Amino acid sequence: MTLDEIHFLFIDSYAYTRVGRYDLAEPILTEILSQAIITRDFFFLVHSNLLLSLCYRNDIPKAKSYLMIAEEYAREAQDTLLLAACLAYQGDYYQLQNNLKLAESLHQRVQKLLESEEESQITLPSLLSLSNTSVAAKKHKKALEYLYKALALCRNSGSDQFRMTLHNNLANVLMALKRFQEAEQVLLKARDMSINLKLSIPRIQIVFSLGVLKLEVKLPKQALEYLDECHSLALKEGFDMPEFLLDLFNNYAIANSLNGDIDQACQYLDKAVSIARDIRDVVAEQDIHLNSAKILMNAKQYDNAQAILDKCLRISKKFKLQDHVYAAREAMAGLFLKMKDYPKCVNMMQRVQADLHKQISSLQKEIAIQEMVEDNPLQYISVSTQASVSPSRDFIGISPAARKVLHEALLAAQHPNVSVLISGETGTGKEVLAKLIHGNSIRKYHPFIPFNAAAISSTLAENELFGHKKGSYTGAITDANGFFLQANKGTLFIDEITEMPIEFQAKFLRAIESRKVIPIGSSIEISFDCRIITSTNRNIQAQISNNLFRTDLFHRINTIEIVIPPLRDRTEDIPVLVEHFISMFCNEFKWMVPQIKTSFMQRLQEYSFPGNIRELKNIIERLFILGESSCWDDQILSKVCNLETGIKVAVDGIENEEKNNIIKALIRYKGIRRDAAAFLKMSNSTMTRRIEKYNLEGYTTRHQAKMKSKSSD
Repeated sequence: MTLDEIHFLFIDSYAYTRVGRYDLAEPILTEILSQAIITRDFFFLVHSNLLLSLCYRNDIPKAKSYLMIAEEYAREAQDTLLLAACLAYQGDYYQLQNNLKLAESLHQRVQKLLESEEESQITLPSLLSLSNTSVAAKKHKKALEYLYKALALCRNSGSDQFRMTLHNNLANVLMALKRFQEAEQVLLKARDMSINLKLSIPRIQIVFSLGVLKLEVKLPKQALEYLDECHSLALKEGFDMPEFLLDLFNNYAIANSLNGDIDQACQYLDKAVSIARDIRDVVAEQDIHLNSAKILMNAKQYDNAQAILDKCLRISKKFKLQDHVYAAREAMAGLFLKMKDYPKCVNMMQRVQADLHKQISSLQKEIAIQEMVEDNPLQYISVSTQASVSPSRDFIGISPAARKVLHEALLAAQHPNVSVLISGETGTGKEVLAKLIHGNSIRKYHPFIPFNAAAISSTLAENELFGHKKGSYTGAITDANGFFLQANKGTLFIDEITEMPIEFQAKFLRAIESRKVIPIGSSIEISFDCRIITSTNRNIQAQISNNLFRTDLFHRINTIEIVIPPLRDRTEDIPVLVEHFISMFCNEFKWMVPQIKTSFMQRLQEYSFPGNIRELKNIIERLFILGESSCWDDQILSKVCNLETGIKVAVDGIENEEKNNIIKALIRYKGIRRDAAAFLKMSNSTMTRRIEKYNLEGYTTRHQAKMKSKSSD
């Protein structure tokens, strides 16, 4: 994929996030990341992670992890603009979490970082975010200052569309200050500008704000006219962002309620609830329920209002939405007052007072914490990464096979609880890929614990994985956590899983299914939470057939399987790997970069590499140590590494093993090459080529059918 192609894909993904089509943006951004990791393009590494944080805005831990990864890349790049973009996104993130003081601090840091930049596409959005933060904190005059400053800058730089957004926000702040006449003038002027400039989306937003303004001044008929115009424009432009429709239908409901049409108001609220459920926005759903209850109370439909408030209170408690619990109880107290049920009203008001005291106490604690971090807010945003594993730079390749592996690994990284099985020959980089998955997931700030199942017996495996209590056996002088507990919140990587003793596999399966372990010498179960990544260089199906590996354990660890092809099947990766290892050893040995001849690379690409990438790395290292020339060609390979005999011996051994495996598979599946190919994890085309190469047509159903046809003739 070329840089231009990546650039156009990025523009598409950015556009999708702007209109809320995160389902379309996410796979594109993942593909861009898989390319950017290979090329080390920091712009795409940073901005793709930032946009992915928007895609997972409702999944707080995942959104935060993408922000952290983006910041790490920005700091590694030492790029002021990239770092400013990260801080701006973090500011917006903390505003959504209602941590307004921290959000404001972050956006002020953005402004300070960009003081030396003459023109920046980040300055204006950051000022807009500062105004939004001030509005959320009820500091409307301060919000006006930021907006006026942004508008002044926008005269020299900034798009027409952004200028419309600033005007719209300015009007909303003026409305909050009850300066309705000024707000209407700003909006009408902005609407005319949007029509002249043919800016459809800003026009929709501005007309919507005009409808809201008319509701504020209690003119529901005029409000409905603007809302109808807004809805018509949105339908025409295909603007169906769920958050927009939620606001639109809510305001339709309020307008119809003020206009006396309660049934129509309730229909719009039902539509809004349906959208909130579709996008799983529990907070928005409770806001709608509260609006419904108020409308029904004003219409004196007290029973219906009470039923809705009961439901709102129940759901708000379930999801620990304390603000909504408080609001629902306050509304219910007002309902009981209207119903003249004074004992229930007093009881509910007492609960409201208790809620209020809790909120004040919680706010005081939050202020104390904010004062602690005020001097250096980023210290408390970025979790310490000393024990974490950074995204791997060592899984390198430009071939379609390498890109496919990277793409699958990044997809796996997005699902932090899913088990992953990595298959591949020795030396293909299975542990490197496991670290890449860990390093790009939300678990990256917790431990990555590797464990080799082949290096330990079944009796010791229990001690290593489950841990032990002091005195449980001779030499157990202290309590010790096993690998499961050491990897808690992080990743446990078990290499050569097929070498795990069969007698221990049942205990291992039980542990990963229950997510609990009992240390040796204890009777108490201890819970753990870690992702399990396993790897094998064997044919795991053959191990199962020979009763050396449990089928149920295989299915448990194999939620996602990633197969790393051997280096001989992706020879186009050899030049970039050679370049990588040369750069690494030049830094290590403090040597100049050698001159590489074409014959050198050709000889390497002809070699079968039974030891895969690990063997290639060793060859390059050996050339640095033993090579006497700064010019590398095929002759120096023959002299220092003896690849002449290595090629023949390796190829013969591998080809004999491959041929025998294909014969066994064809016999097992009665000559059906498709099934044999699937068993050996080959494509159908590869299987056909191998059959022709080894002259194995006699083992196929096609050959047998021909023979039968001849005999019948």
